[in-house]
Amino acid sequence: MEEQNEHGLTKKERRELRRQLKAQARAKAGSRKFIRSLIIWGAMAVVVVGIIAGLIINAKNKNSDEFLPGEEIVFTSIQEQDWTKGSVDAKVELIEYSDFQCPACLSYYSIIARLSDEYSQDVRVAYRNLPLPTHANGTISAQAAEAAGLQGKFWEMHDKLFENQQSWASERDPKDTFIRYAEEIGLDSERFKSDLTSKQAKDAVEQDVDSYKSFGIPMSTPTFFLNGVKITNPRGYDAFRNIIEQELKLAESKSDAEAQ
Repeated sequence: MEEQNEHGLTKKERRELRRQLKAQARAKAGSRKFIRSLIIWGAMAVVVVGIIAGLIINAKNKNSDEFLPGEEIVFTSIQEQDWTKGSVDAKVELIEYSDFQCPACLSYYSIIARLSDEYSQDVRVAYRNLPLPTHANGTISAQAAEAAGLQGKFWEMHDKLFENQQSWASERDPKDTFIRYAEEIGLDSERFKSDLTSKQAKDAVEQDVDSYKSFGIPMSTPTFFLNGVKITNPRGYDAFRNIIEQELKLAESKSDAEAQ
């Protein structure tokens, strides 16, 4: 018979008891370590979330005058078929997707015209048609501009359409109005009338629309691309001017760096 201690346990039972106690101690230590790890990782997660939230808030609170890329990273550049004005050697390219019947586009019309005049040597502006389905006369007005372009007066018709938007936008069929505009800017009215609904004018508009759709972003007018990158629409002339100045400074810095 095995010898028992004062608690009535044999040596074998005492060894088994010590083994169980050690196992329990190791389990408790592992549990405490796991809990500490959870606490540490949880604290780190809170810090990371806080940093991200701070960055988001900071971005939202940025002055609208600063250059802000669009929410979607989309790129495009001026093409040979685009209607443009400004120097071909300009350091900055500004592409506008617009709808002649769009009220917001009308608001930007005077801003872009002013910027184009002020920066005629430094900014090259391109206009692309994006008539929205909700505007009944959006497509035909775009065709009117394209038809005028076939006689070398796209920008004259562009200006005429925006400056008189409130007159023709609600018309059931504004073709006669557009023909009158064509006469006022010195076009051959008979040719314009034919070109207005021609395949060439329709294809030109569709080509612009298709180019926008290829970006995979919601249709919205106006949409601007500055040096190829979609930007958030600046709020007013001063805001637009500031981001152009930033782009010009950036272009100048790149030019200086390349010269060294």
